[in-house]
Amino acid sequence: AAQDWAGAAEALAAHAAATLPPAPVPLEAGQRQMLLRLAAFRALAGDAGRLAALRAAYAGRMAGDPLGEAFDTLTAPASVAAPGTPELQRLRQEVAMGRALSDGLRALR
Repeated sequence: AAQDWAGAAEALAAHAAATLPPAPVPLEAGQRQMLLRLAAFRALAGDAGRLAALRAAYAGRMAGDPLGEAFDTLTAPASVAAPGTPELQRLRQEVAMGRALSDGLRALR
């Protein structure tokens, strides 16, 4: 709720470091979702360096399904982002709009 993306990323990264199996052990679905969430937090925080490190560490283990494709998109360097990939600022705005809509619906309940 505080939109502290850097803090959320740090907390999730610590959890991931403590719970993910070492390579080359395959990742389970929940672990893959956690890494995708971590990539999203890093992207929202604008942390390109740590996104690159995340990509280097896990891209091979994330490949092969829609979660892997989303991970690739979030962790791709801006210079090679796929055409049509939303810019980081637009992503932040969409997250904020979704949060505002959710808050409005919660108030109506």
